[in-house]
Amino acid sequence: MATGHYIKIKKKDKRYKLCIAKDIKKDQSYFLYNLKQSQLKHLMFPLGNYLRNEVEEMAKKNKLPTLKKASQDICFLGGLDHNLFLKKHLKMKKGDIITLDGKKVGEHEGLPLYTIGQRRYIKIGGIGPFYAVKMDYKKNILYVTNKFDDKILYGKKLFIKNINWISDKKPLFPFSCRARIRYGHPLEKCLIYLQSKRYVVKFQKSQRAITPGQSIVFYKRKELLGGAIII
Repeated sequence: MATGHYIKIKKKDKRYKLCIAKDIKKDQSYFLYNLKQSQLKHLMFPLGNYLRNEVEEMAKKNKLPTLKKASQDICFLGGLDHNLFLKKHLKMKKGDIITLDGKKVGEHEGLPLYTIGQRRYIKIGGIGPFYAVKMDYKKNILYVTNKFDDKILYGKKLFIKNINWISDKKPLFPFSCRARIRYGHPLEKCLIYLQSKRYVVKFQKSQRAITPGQSIVFYKRKELLGGAIII
């Protein structure tokens, strides 16, 4: 099966490797870290060796349709705002927005709509901007700060679960590599190790807005090694 993802696939010694696409800006390796060797042998990624404008030129020469504007949306939403999608499929409950010093500054529309470090959709008239720092699901409270670089938003260490290694083989721990904690985030040097039967990732530099539930994806140079879920 061939897909339109921007990622490279290589075969060496009967094993498959995934690598960052030629078009760095369009690279989609972050989303594909859960693939396994048994799946990769059936897959082709023909766009991985081309820039987006090169693909468009080929399409035009062969009289194939192209998008006038590059899509940045979640593909299966068809242009629908992702918050409207979440409101349609999840039960939302309004609650208080409170600053770290205990001051109520507004009301949120439902905690599933927010993520750590987020500014968008925190609509508080006349004051702000505010950034999400913590969601208390028991009390249904969204905690915020008015400082983009507030120390509470930064951390060097995180725990992970549901790890997948593209090679199907675990590395020897402790293991050094680079990682990104969200799509488009810079690759940062880190160390992965076991601590009390839990996997820990420790970065050389503090990272802003480490968010439980999001994926962390691991790389060695341009090769995609695998990834996991932040807990």
